[in-house]
Amino acid sequence: MFCNCCGYKYEDESNNFCPKCGAKRIITSGNKKEPVDASKLVLILGIFLVLFASFIFGFMSWKESEAIYKVGFFAFESILFFVFSFLLSKIKSKLKSVFFIIGLVLIPYTLTIIPYYKLLSSYFLEGVGLYIYLAICYLVVSIAFIIVNIKYKNIFVKVIYMITLLISFICAALTLKECLEYALLGVVIYLFIINILNTKNSKTISIVSYVILFLFIPFFFLAYVFNRHADIIIHLILFIFYVINHYIVLLRFDNDVFKGLSPFFINCAFIISTFDYNLDDRILYIIGLTPTLLYLLSLIINSKLFSNISLFFAYAGAIVGLLLSFSKYTYLPALIISSVILVINLLLIIVNKKKFINFFIPFNIFLIVLSLLNMFIDLNITYAFVITAGIMIIIYVIFKIFNL
Repeated sequence: MFCNCCGYKYEDESNNFCPKCGAKRIITSGNKKEPVDASKLVLILGIFLVLFASFIFGFMSWKESEAIYKVGFFAFESILFFVFSFLLSKIKSKLKSVFFIIGLVLIPYTLTIIPYYKLLSSYFLEGVGLYIYLAICYLVVSIAFIIVNIKYKNIFVKVIYMITLLISFICAALTLKECLEYALLGVVIYLFIINILNTKNSKTISIVSYVILFLFIPFFFLAYVFNRHADIIIHLILFIFYVINHYIVLLRFDNDVFKGLSPFFINCAFIISTFDYNLDDRILYIIGLTPTLLYLLSLIINSKLFSNISLFFAYAGAIVGLLLSFSKYTYLPALIISSVILVINLLLIIVNKKKFINFFIPFNIFLIVLSLLNMFIDLNITYAFVITAGIMIIIYVIFKIFNL
């Protein structure tokens, strides 16, 4: 039972008058309704009115304002949001976090537009100087946000400082060369560092890292499209770091969706990184054997889903490598690729007991025989079939004799 006048909950129902306000008790029931605090409402309305007025003032005077006042406007708005966040915290309003985060976002934005309005020396307005300025600014801001988050422990603040730190790494990489490949180099180095330092296995860091790894693929493809004659070494470095980052994230964050998607992303990155190679013997080895190596690495991750999808790509890579080898009449790469796949298949049969692999063995042997024959003498494919059939009969007889 509650008092209709002040909301006081009656403990002694025999009392006909409210012990708090003295009003006569009227029998009612239900949850206590919080009375509306008029002062809180007035404060919130006042805050929104001040913000609205400041935006209107900035909009109306924007064209006539000098550059320094335009930058100062955003700096003032940032301070204003922090002040309002502090006031809202006093009345325990949930809006305090929203205002605080907006204030944080305005800090790097304000620093970014300073060179745009030419408020720095000419060296920092373009080229290497601009990237040095932005890298330092975003690094300092990131460190400040990390310190802030030690106290507030807010997931949005954490994401913001991860984004500002990422921009700092990208700008630092662009000081070396202004192109998309070097921007991506900054991204993969950033992912490597934050995941190595992620000793507490933060779920937020792992999820953000995986989102970045997903977005990396279309940008990697665009880097190839717009710069088809880029240095092969930078593509190789990007691919190696990309694979390493995937494995670090997967070892830290156990998620079946990520494990199922990772082989696709890794092999997409591999395909893009090999686009610009000439079809000589080296690229045949790379195409045919790299997916197999990735499959062997996938065994580090204790996941059948991850390893099975990686195995599929290993077979796909081997098939492409073999087709290219035979089409170019270069049989040594075909021999090496076939032999490696044969070893993998035998291990799968012996260790993993994958019986369906038995059907691949005759085809493996046929490719090895065909490659060997064509390396030394030019024979018809029929001879390779006959020799393979003979080898298979011998293997069958041996298995029967020793009951294998």
